[in-house]
Amino acid sequence: MTSRTQKRASYNILIAEAPDSIAKRKRQRRQDQNLRILVTGIELTANYRSKISSIGGELLETIEEAETATHIICSNGKEQMRRTPKLLVGICNTSNLLTSKWLVDSALKRAALPVQSYLVLNDKEFEKKHKFQMRTALANSDRFRQNNTTLLAGRDVFICKGVPGNKAPPEKELKLIVNAAGGKWLSRSPRGKCIIITSDPPAKNQLRVVRQGSQHFTISWLFNCILSQEL
Repeated sequence: MTSRTQKRASYNILIAEAPDSIAKRKRQRRQDQNLRILVTGIELTANYRSKISSIGGELLETIEEAETATHIICSNGKEQMRRTPKLLVGICNTSNLLTSKWLVDSALKRAALPVQSYLVLNDKEFEKKHKFQMRTALANSDRFRQNNTTLLAGRDVFICKGVPGNKAPPEKELKLIVNAAGGKWLSRSPRGKCIIITSDPPAKNQLRVVRQGSQHFTISWLFNCILSQEL
């Protein structure tokens, strides 16, 4: 084969391969555009920021953004997980609760890796503390989305005075948590049936707002329901 023939053959191969290569890059670009990463419960280091950028991800830093997360980094594999407000919002939207190793390995590949091997399924102390199983919680979260519904869909929720900020997040964050779970936030004392949330333990003045037909539970109960994605 002459040099000219070899060049022509190489050129033809490049032409044949180019469409697949271009399509692959386009698919990866679309995936990266939808990659919204929330880091919670662990320190958000400059190294993590760099790795998120290297795989084309968008870093979410506020609780207002948490419900749009596609991936949540909530464990470094060394310390026990924390039940943060951002985690409670995020789990209502995605079951991709991951260790930081997913981010490290993805950065090495310059692309978001499949999540199955990086799910936070081995923090037994965290599960024991909050009396749930993470594997079941993530399956419940998936099932809600598959059925186009949410944990608190169709339910009114009233948070009693004295709950926000008392061993609980401020009212603004509590509202975001309830809304992410699909509940309707009531800003005034309920007149009809609803879920009434008290402190833990309940204060006497909080129990006075309980109406006939309504159910009252503690804020700990609400957090555990959202974490386990199960009432």
